[in-house]
Amino acid sequence: MRKSTIWACILSTLIAKNSAQQNQHQSETSGILHLSSANKNDIGSCHGCIVRAVSITQIQSLHSDSNNRIYWIEGSKHIARVFLTNCNIFFLCAFSTELSKSYLPDYFSITHRRDSTAVAHPKTVNYVEQSIFKWSKLVISQTYKRQTVEAEIYPEESHQEHNTYLGKQSRIFPALFFSEIGTEPILRSKNGHSTKAPGKQDEILTDLSIRCIYSYNRKRDAACRECLALHSKSLAIGTFYILFSALGKPSVELYVFTSAYESEYIIYKCKTRFCTALLPLESDVCQKLKSVFPSVRRFVDSQVVPAYSTHRNQNGNHIRITKNGLAPHLISRILNQVAARRFSRIRQGKELNEKDKQQLMIGLSIMTGKKPKCVMVTYIPNQWKLCITCVMRYTRNGARVIIDFSLTYATILTDREPYRQCTGSCRAIQLHQADDCSKHLQEHTLDIESHHRLLDSPYTNLLMSSCMLFYYTQARKNSCALCVRSTLNVKEQMHPTTPFSSVLDASDSSLKIIQEVFEQDTACHTPHGCSRRQQVPNRFCSEHRAYVGMTSYTQQTRKNTISSIHQLTKATITVGVWPPSSKRTGENEKGDDAPSEIRLTPFVTETKTSIWPSYSKIAFIEFASAPSKQLKCVGCLIQHSEVFFVYTDDDGSSGYVWMRQAPSHVFLQCLKTHCISLTYDDEKSQMERPIGLRPWTIEDLCLENKFE
Repeated sequence: MRKSTIWACILSTLIAKNSAQQNQHQSETSGILHLSSANKNDIGSCHGCIVRAVSITQIQSLHSDSNNRIYWIEGSKHIARVFLTNCNIFFLCAFSTELSKSYLPDYFSITHRRDSTAVAHPKTVNYVEQSIFKWSKLVISQTYKRQTVEAEIYPEESHQEHNTYLGKQSRIFPALFFSEIGTEPILRSKNGHSTKAPGKQDEILTDLSIRCIYSYNRKRDAACRECLALHSKSLAIGTFYILFSALGKPSVELYVFTSAYESEYIIYKCKTRFCTALLPLESDVCQKLKSVFPSVRRFVDSQVVPAYSTHRNQNGNHIRITKNGLAPHLISRILNQVAARRFSRIRQGKELNEKDKQQLMIGLSIMTGKKPKCVMVTYIPNQWKLCITCVMRYTRNGARVIIDFSLTYATILTDREPYRQCTGSCRAIQLHQADDCSKHLQEHTLDIESHHRLLDSPYTNLLMSSCMLFYYTQARKNSCALCVRSTLNVKEQMHPTTPFSSVLDASDSSLKIIQEVFEQDTACHTPHGCSRRQQVPNRFCSEHRAYVGMTSYTQQTRKNTISSIHQLTKATITVGVWPPSSKRTGENEKGDDAPSEIRLTPFVTETKTSIWPSYSKIAFIEFASAPSKQLKCVGCLIQHSEVFFVYTDDDGSSGYVWMRQAPSHVFLQCLKTHCISLTYDDEKSQMERPIGLRPWTIEDLCLENKFE
């Protein structure tokens, strides 16, 4: 027992050390997100919010039932904070009541053979390793007074000649947010340690490069923050959260960064394609923020990654960051590629009225005043907004700045005593008077998010694709198509793929015309035209032509080729990943006969964190549904895997999707409710998951709030 304890302690130390080293050197993170899927939560819109607002690079469903939905997500380090402020609303994205329990898959290892899948018995594999792991997990939970959601992968020794399904060594994957449970707000600095309050010698003079821009719409897009960050000197932005005490009003996010560009120019470049509602903050108020938070400027400027501080070549593209940030032509080039992959949906943003603006200024003036008070609140997960608005009930529909924002605690800056009778949603309410509050503000560091990954290819390369998707409301279908043909001067016809989208194969048009589609801010991207547009791999267009041109005889002949067909129904759920990995993978999006220059800028996969899930191919999947369930079948698939293209047949009960591989059991929920079968033909080669391409959400099918 003593030896086991020693080994467990050593293992837990190595785990903590390795995790710290990874966090220090990696700009991206990944983890488990355990959500409730009870009827009171709009889990479909929750998935859409994560895809749209949280700046993820990947999302994968690991488990789904009537009560729980477990996702594995990957993205920049700030994704946890962004999720809280944009998606963690009780009737949208609610954490599961089992949040504090460990999520541990069965102890088995899955390996691929040529044509079959082997599952090792859990009691015969790595018994000693499992025992040490369980004990170390207990030690960790006792040491840090928290539980961590973990997924563990063990290799199967008897099948070492085969590639493992999930990994080749034991890995621990913590849930997001769990490092915050049971901890108090602490000062965060660039090296992870507390810093002393700056003295007079650290005072910073007026800096005319400071920019303060705020967003006030209810639905925000991650691409908006990326656009703002690209105009920053350091490709990083800091964020304040401002909450109105009235429950019906959306919160405000105030972005602070240094830039060589004027606020009006930045808003002009970002507003139409990526941001619904942006306004600049008055310069004098912006300067006062810097005096309240003197560590902000030093912290933001420290975010410049050394690898980019001089220059960098990406596939022949010369990238240089000077002391003033990126040059205008580089910003435009990158933004055009971001737009091609993740053009934001056009929204009718409600203007911030004068009363709201006045309340916003009052909240900021309290923070920058001489004697602000800090109210530190600890709340129940999913109850942060109810707790804070309850504490703020005496602010008379005012607005207050929130800092130290986390899953379980936050700090409210106010000028009056808090309301303390909030036991239903708050666990603790603590008031810090002016002196202690001012000291806390002097030491506080903003929530910083960095977007240096946008300097990596292929974001800096032009997409060599002539296949485009256009999205619209059903009433704007004709006006969208007419605008595309006339404004963009293309000869080709758009072909409907769903009641709310059409595909355009512009292979006969010049690449310059296609690029102009995404360079123009307002070309057909209006409330009366197309709501969104996207550049997708050429293969989507070529496969679509083949599918719609297939005769009934050809379809029946193909279905008779049983050896190459893999079908999934609720009665035939297989073990492992589905569809199974193909023996053939397309070399690029145009196929084997594409010109060689296309291979320079393909849609490829992107992974920088712990490699799991390891399956990253997408495949052409046909689906069948009951009559009138066609869109709901697709909507369910969208929530359980990454779907990048949708076609619904006129018969009302069939179609196909381009969809990422996933554990087969996650599709059971769809097959039990809306889908009859999913079919994959092994004769069709799979392709790599497209990098940066935003997957579909139920909003693209106009299905929000329509799921049972």
